[in-house]
Amino acid sequence: VGLLFTFLRLTEDLILDTSPQRLAEALPTLGPTLIVVGAGLMLLRRRMVDRAYRAVDLEAKAYLWQWEQLWSNPYEQRTLKKIQDLPFNEQEPGETLRQRYRVVDTENRGSRGRRSSNKSHRNLMSPIFDDIIGSNLGTPIQSLDQIYVQAAGLYPHVKHKVKQWAVTSRAYFPLNTIGGGWGVEEMFVKSYEAAIDPQVWHKIKWATLKRRERAIEKVVRSYAGDVSKLLDVCRQSIIFDNCSDLYNCLKAIVNDPEAVIMRAKNRLNPDYDAEKRSAGYRDVCLNMRLVNSHTTNLGVDGHVFELQLLLMAFAKMKNEDGHKHYVEFRNAQGQ
Repeated sequence: VGLLFTFLRLTEDLILDTSPQRLAEALPTLGPTLIVVGAGLMLLRRRMVDRAYRAVDLEAKAYLWQWEQLWSNPYEQRTLKKIQDLPFNEQEPGETLRQRYRVVDTENRGSRGRRSSNKSHRNLMSPIFDDIIGSNLGTPIQSLDQIYVQAAGLYPHVKHKVKQWAVTSRAYFPLNTIGGGWGVEEMFVKSYEAAIDPQVWHKIKWATLKRRERAIEKVVRSYAGDVSKLLDVCRQSIIFDNCSDLYNCLKAIVNDPEAVIMRAKNRLNPDYDAEKRSAGYRDVCLNMRLVNSHTTNLGVDGHVFELQLLLMAFAKMKNEDGHKHYVEFRNAQGQ
C-alpha cells in the first residue's frame, strides 16, 4: 500500500509539473509501469488472502464439521426448512438499506394559531417539538457522531427487548467470568434464570457498541466512506441449544408489533456458502428497527441495529483466538 501511494504521488507530480507535450511522450512508458504495479498489488493481495485462509483454517474446519453434524439430523433439517419459510417481511432487503434521517411531518398550529404543513430532515437524535404527529425515514445519515448518539439511545431498549425474546424461547446469554475454568456452565446462562435473578442479569456479557476504530475501518474499506451503511453499531446476540428454540425466537420476533425487520441474512440456509463467505461460521443475522413509544419519544425508532441468533455449538467456538483469526480473514477480504 505504501508503494502504491508513493507511485500515485509521483504520478500526480508528473502530471501537474509536466507540459502536455512531455506528458504525451511519457504515457507509453507510464502504461507498462501501471500494469506492473497493478500486477504486484494483485499478487500481494492474493498472498494476504491465502495467509488469512490458513489462519482460520482450523476454525473453519470445526465450523464445517459442526454444520455437517447439524445437517445430518433429520429433525434439525426440518426445522431449518421452517426457518427458511418464515415470512420475515423485510422492509428493505436490498443493498439500499441505510441509517436515515427522520422525516418529521410537522402539521401543527403555531404559537399564533396558524396551521402549517411541511416536512424537514432533522439532524437530531430526539424530536424537540411536542406537536409532531408522524414520521418516516428520509435521506441517509452522513454523520458518524449522530449514528453513535442514536445507537447509545437505543441500546438499553434493545437489551430489554432481547431479554423478552430470549425468555420466550429458552435461549442463553454469554456470561462474564473472572478467572477459573471456562466450562459451558460458566460461559452461558439460561435467559429465564437471568430474568428472575438480578445478580445473574448483571453478569451477562452484553455486546457493547461497535468500537469507533472498527467502524471507521469498515466505512473506509467496505462502504467507500458512506457512514449510513453502518448497521451494526448497536448489536446483540442470542444463543440457542437447538434449531427449534432458534425458530421459536424468530417467530416471536416476526410476530412482535414493535419489531421491524429491515433485512434478514439466513446463514443457516444450506445454500449459503459459509466456507468462502464467513470461514464456516453460520447464524441468522437480522437488521432491525425497534418502534415503540419509548424509542419514538427518543427519536431512535428509525435507527437500524443488528441481532445475531446463533446455535450454542457455534457460540462455543467463537473464542478470542478464533475471533482474531477471523479479523485477519475479514481484513484480507477488505471487509
